[in-house]
Parts: sequence; C-alpha cells; structure tokens
Amino acid sequence: MIELFLAISLHVGLGQGWNQIHPGIRYTDNQFTVGAFLNSESNVSAYATYTFENVIGNIDLDFGLATGYTGIPVAPIIRATVDIDNNVTAFAALGAASTNQEFHMGVVSGVEYAFGGN
Repeated sequence: MIELFLAISLHVGLGQGWNQIHPGIRYTDNQFTVGAFLNSESNVSAYATYTFENVIGNIDLDFGLATGYTGIPVAPIIRATVDIDNNVTAFAALGAASTNQEFHMGVVSGVEYAFGGN
C-alpha cells in the first residue's frame, strides 16, 4: 500500500529549533515499510522499518534505519505507535542530538495523519 502522510512532532529533551512538520510518502507490504520524509533537521530522509504488531496491547514497535541526519550516515529507528483511528496514529520515538558539543537523549512524539492508502 502506498500512502502519503503528515506527522506533527514535539521534541522533548533534545533542545530547540527542530522541524516539527514531517510530510512523507511510504510503501508498506505486510510489516515492512520503505519511504521518505522531511526529518527533524529539515532534511529528506529515506527509511526502512519492520513493525512488530501488538507488542503490548495495541502498541506496535517499529525498528529500522534512516538516512539524512547530520553526523551519522544511517541512523537507527526505534518507534512505538498506537492507532487512534483508521488514518491517525500517535507515536513516540527515541531521539538523540549533539548540540554545542553536548550529547542529548530524548523523545520525539507526535501524531501522524495518513492519506490515500489503497
């Protein structure tokens, strides 16, 4: 299934100045997904994930890799999701950033709206 999506995010513990609007496109086949989106650094990221469904209740876990981040050619993705309705998903992902020579760990959370799945 091919979908367009738009995610709105909040960055907690990672400092200021992050892009919070993430349009993207993806192709999903069973639990494998590949796609591209505008990342938190306002760069285009290509990504691939595998989803483990209903790991805890109705919470899914995505594990994968993404390109497009400063200082790391390929970054890991670890993200929890829960469907709110057919086209809306809440998410929380681990985040890391290096600013002013300090390393920060945090969370990127938000809501994702999907359009045009067929």
